[in-house]
Amino acid sequence: MNTMQVPSCSKDTASAGSVETMHKTRSALGRSGFPEKDSMIPQWEDGHGLSPSFVFLQLYYQDLMPTDDSRPILLPTGQAETQRSISLLDFIRPHDAHKIGVLYVRKGQTTEQEILSNSSGSTRYTRFISALGTYVELGKVSRHVFLGGLDTKGVDGDTALVWQDDLLQVVFHVATMMPTKESDPKCNGKKRHIGNNFVTIVFNESGQPYNVDTIKGQFNHIVIEIVPNHHGTNTVTVHYQRQELLDYLNESSPRHVSNRSLSLSVRQIAVHSNLAAKIMESLQRPPHSPYANNWVERLRHIRKIHSTVLGNIKKSEERYSAPELNDFTDLVDAGVRNLDLNETGQYSIQLMY
Repeated sequence: MNTMQVPSCSKDTASAGSVETMHKTRSALGRSGFPEKDSMIPQWEDGHGLSPSFVFLQLYYQDLMPTDDSRPILLPTGQAETQRSISLLDFIRPHDAHKIGVLYVRKGQTTEQEILSNSSGSTRYTRFISALGTYVELGKVSRHVFLGGLDTKGVDGDTALVWQDDLLQVVFHVATMMPTKESDPKCNGKKRHIGNNFVTIVFNESGQPYNVDTIKGQFNHIVIEIVPNHHGTNTVTVHYQRQELLDYLNESSPRHVSNRSLSLSVRQIAVHSNLAAKIMESLQRPPHSPYANNWVERLRHIRKIHSTVLGNIKKSEERYSAPELNDFTDLVDAGVRNLDLNETGQYSIQLMY
């Protein structure tokens, strides 16, 4: 399910443009209802792909739309409540996003301030984080890259560590990559990010077991401890702060991992652990629906908007029925819909499935 936006039209050309679009569309269709071989199909503004209005019109003319309450309805985008709901939808990314903390512990370090103050690490640690993801410049990073709250103006450093594939994005909040400031001796700036992550990776070269309560935070549910060994091996142990997570994960036993496979293995464990923490948190807050992925979350929000708008229509005792779209003008003509101009001086209509 998705939000479909009909291309904008200016005030002077609303009616004329819509009628012209309708006639072009009808002439492009054969008796079967599909475009004939040499017909001209309306394209999007850049000349690539079909125009959304053309696709939407075909769905209506082919009677493919449902006739019950699941039929698309026109959103009252002029209402503050609707605008707020659409803005919240934009915050739900179309891909899964995870943020993971990364700490380095030097030999003999035990306190929170000592660990967070580290601005570098050993050679093995450096190789580990280099293979964990890709370095990006915060000042030049695309807005489509998930940063998990990192500042792009230099407050949290100049570089971030991220990893992504076709389905998800991961940002690593690496304490050694964030600036250690004299004005912030307790490193609250670093803790603001790492302390609010569900999962923290700890590269422990202190020579003693890591205390999972060292970095205090409300959301530190899982700690993945890495202890480097001889002969290019490492011991990886997962510590749980919340016993409920054992219902979703079975990573309690230490495992031995080679240097070559360390970054890949730890990244996979971290992502799975963070997903388990998201599921646990979602079940503990209303409406207590288990988190699956961001696609499902977007669908739930879209359905919530649809249900709210439809409920308002029914409460106002307005007749709700599928519009008879014999003329595409009904969807784009300002005189029919009585719309307001937007910031660009054009009319914009959004349809919600």
